Amino acid sequence: MSAESTTLARRTYTIDCTQPASDNLLTASDLQAHLFEKIKTHCGKKENLLKVEAEGNNVVVDVREDIIGKQALKVIIRRFLHAKRLSAFIKVFAKEKEGFIFKYINVAEDNNE
Repeated sequence: MSAESTTLARRTYTIDCTQPASDNLLTASDLQAHLFEKIKTHCGKKENLLKVEAEGNNVVVDVREDIIGKQALKVIIRRFLHAKRLSAFIKVFAKEKEGFIFKYINVAEDNNE
């Protein structure tokens, strides 16, 4: 057992997709596939450092601490929303210390015609 494997901690991030998934705007499996592809590219396709699973309406990302941080993960999630053309209606917010949640934003439409 190497000293490097024991000193580097693993982080688990949970992404709650309940609101948009209940309205059939996106699925947790779509987000799972996107995150796995982009994080894998980001970290250089290193095996056994990354695990992304869809559990119901939640996506769980289990990654070694030095591969990707919380802010970089949030950027990848925002790019997913932009690619799906949902970034004008849905935003991603931090939820507790190790998670994210999707929330709808109020789009004020000016109908004073």
